[in-house]
Amino acid sequence: MRKRNANRIKPFCDEFAELWSKYPDLRFGQIMSNIARYVQMEYRKDMFYMEEEELMEVLRYQLR
Repeated sequence: MRKRNANRIKPFCDEFAELWSKYPDLRFGQIMSNIARYVQMEYRKDMFYMEEEELMEVLRYQLR
């Protein structure tokens, strides 16, 4: 398994927190389910296999 840079975690969490703050009535599971469904429909892949940078693009799109 390749070693990933731990510095990717905080920027991703900050981006996720910004999105979640936009929809504070959603529970964590709901927002993750919505993101997973969007990724499945738009990217035709399972977000399990996405790198954080790809997933951050999804979060940024959802923030727009």
